[in-house]
Amino acid sequence: MSIRRFRSTGQIATPFTYTESWNYTTCANRAPHSTVYTGAYLLGYKKTMEDFVTPNWRKLKGKRFIFNGMISTETTVKIVGSSSVTLTAVSPTCTSPTLYGTDNQSGPVYVGSYLPTVAPTLTHLAPWSDSTLTNAADETWISCLENRGKGQANLLEDLAEMEKTFAMLESPAENIISLVKSLRRNGRRLRAYRKVAANSKALIIFASSEWLRFRYGIMPIVASIKAIRKAMETGYKKSPKVYTARAMKNLNKTIFINYHYVDSAVTFDHRKTTSEEVSLRASFSDSYTLGPLQDLGFTFRDIVGLPWELLRYSFVLDWFVNIGDNFYANIPRPGFVELGGGVSTRNTYTTVYNATSGVTATTPSVRTVSGGLGDSLILKTVFYERYIPVSNVHIVIRNDFKLDKFIRAADALSVAIQWLNSIGFDRH
Repeated sequence: MSIRRFRSTGQIATPFTYTESWNYTTCANRAPHSTVYTGAYLLGYKKTMEDFVTPNWRKLKGKRFIFNGMISTETTVKIVGSSSVTLTAVSPTCTSPTLYGTDNQSGPVYVGSYLPTVAPTLTHLAPWSDSTLTNAADETWISCLENRGKGQANLLEDLAEMEKTFAMLESPAENIISLVKSLRRNGRRLRAYRKVAANSKALIIFASSEWLRFRYGIMPIVASIKAIRKAMETGYKKSPKVYTARAMKNLNKTIFINYHYVDSAVTFDHRKTTSEEVSLRASFSDSYTLGPLQDLGFTFRDIVGLPWELLRYSFVLDWFVNIGDNFYANIPRPGFVELGGGVSTRNTYTTVYNATSGVTATTPSVRTVSGGLGDSLILKTVFYERYIPVSNVHIVIRNDFKLDKFIRAADALSVAIQWLNSIGFDRH
């Protein structure tokens, strides 16, 4: 039985100070003096952790899989830089407005004097919504389960698609002949821009077809040959061994809010910026005997999943929705002894408050300003959680379609071109 425990270290309790000095020029009975102010925020580092520990886990480690839940929070508040701002009265007076010559401010002036007006409490912006983070964690977990028992290759699928593969490899010559005939026919029948448009279309269709042949005809064969060679060189044990399937996902995003500060003396722009880095890791361990046939894709998992792989454009659907991952994740694994696993998430929020423009006088005829705001306040929080999901079925729209990656974009564009050409889209 696991025991809950709570631990804490460090504290956010260090005050900071900044100084303001007055130099009177006309007012009688008022000597120049300085005042040291304590800032509105406290600085420091604090970490809290709540987890569950299994007594005598070292003795149990070799007999069973231990994956206990844990939540920790690390918070750091610090100030970087310093400021030096001088306000000078154009016409010093001892009456309203109370201008006394020069007003010198030094230290973390922005954080201490101006920031509390817009940020009485320090908080992070939320670059990613809770639903997005939940879906990303679910997607990572299902992707991990899909990888359980996955070998180096899937020769079963290669054999099932052998006829299609050979047909794909035989067609380049036919495609080249068809392209040449099309270009000649367009040259005889069409003129000017129509000829250019028709030739461009023929070249685009040819290029997309050859790209798909390379990606889904030639490359799989090369990968399978490499896998067979590696399997022949690998020494497989005849006894069960622990294998761990893994999946990972990273999210990064930055957002900001701009502010404009103005009072009777100064005006400037400043900004609150939050960057969020999310690291998702999932793992699941099983004990089973792995042989060369299993490593090359001749397993119950691959037999049951074959209809999905043979479904036309199933790989395109998997770009956007994790249907294939869910299908494979819930296929039984005969001969596997499940040891268990879980998901760990690390969210790192870094929020920076800083001035983004120079300080100017609100009313230059009354005051002038020199110097600037060079200090920033940084709030950093790291949330770490480790848990065991309660379900193995999570159909989600993927957070990242990866269409900004060259390979995925080229695949998607080529598939779209071939599909539109097959239905005669341009003729409608």
